[in-house]
Amino acid sequence: GGSVVLSSGDIYKVATGLIEAGIPISGNLRPVETINVRARIEGDLVALNVREGDAVRAGAVLARFESVEQEAALQFAQADLLAARTESETAAWNRDQTRDLFKAGAVAERDMRAAEQNALTAAARLAAAESRFKAAESVLRDTRVLSPVTGVVEKRSVENGERVSRGATLMTVVRSDVLELTAAVPARRASALAPDQLVRFSADGRTIEGRVARVSPTIDPQSQSVTVFLHVPNRNGALKGNTFATGQIIE
Repeated sequence: GGSVVLSSGDIYKVATGLIEAGIPISGNLRPVETINVRARIEGDLVALNVREGDAVRAGAVLARFESVEQEAALQFAQADLLAARTESETAAWNRDQTRDLFKAGAVAERDMRAAEQNALTAAARLAAAESRFKAAESVLRDTRVLSPVTGVVEKRSVENGERVSRGATLMTVVRSDVLELTAAVPARRASALAPDQLVRFSADGRTIEGRVARVSPTIDPQSQSVTVFLHVPNRNGALKGNTFATGQIIE
């Protein structure tokens, strides 16, 4: 028989490797949380501290409303609270003194009843003043718009100096430290799914690992599939939201 000549490109070295059984999945990696930051009050914006793409920490001041009116309302509520507290303390002292005098036979019962009623009325006024003060504090606090989470500003919907109505969306903040992929798995493979299962992805030219976060408890009757939610850590922000990924859930 004839001989066969092999070049170096035709020769491959055999090596051991890992062959994993898995359920194929694909989809877009989306931020795990998208939050529309809304105005809690109506007013004029006097400061916008962030733009699209800015990283923010939870509690950071994103924007500020004009607050002169709210500050004045809080000062008035505070003064009213101090006056009501003084009145209540005085009425309580008079009630106690009148009770002692009644026990000693120095005043009539109707005087004691009147002092007790005055103390109750003053206490009710104090409670109302405390409620008004807390409400004024809350309104003033709402003039500062804080970031609800640590994340990145995806979109800003307003400009500095703009008058904004209550409930209007000011900006959108996304949590991209974890990305989520929603995939449909055939119902016949549903029994192989479990939370915390390892997932290997290929996305943006790199190989990454994630975990099964949640599995739907029901099968979609139309597609005969089960929805599974997969989480991928992304603390350094290397992967952008809506990056397409393919991979498999390791069985």
